[in-house]
Amino acid sequence: MHRHALTYRTFGNPLETLNMEAAEVPELSANKLRVSMLCAPVNPSDLIPIHGAYSHRIALPAVAGYEGVGRVMEAPQAYASLIGKRVLPLRGEGTWQTLWIVTLRLPCLSRMTFLMLWLHGPTSIPWQP
Repeated sequence: MHRHALTYRTFGNPLETLNMEAAEVPELSANKLRVSMLCAPVNPSDLIPIHGAYSHRIALPAVAGYEGVGRVMEAPQAYASLIGKRVLPLRGEGTWQTLWIVTLRLPCLSRMTFLMLWLHGPTSIPWQP
């Protein structure tokens, strides 16, 4: 199984350093989920690290993106109830990829809770579609 990701191997202008790369997705281990990314926005907080502002804490090559929502596609038997749930991937590789393996410590959030809590939680206003 393969994934596609916007990856950077050097710091610099995102238009010049980001490249679409394909890679093999590893097999699941006991504490991992396979997540298919549904959406991942482009924010200044995503672009600043590509320019090198946090180069002291970013190991290259790196997948870009810090925010997004994914859907659990595969889980260990003990966590099969998570399959189909939306998740907010925190930590690990970047969110600008199609498919990735994440740890089970991720919260499973509804769309409403996600919108209220993530980036601008204190300023969010509840909204019902």
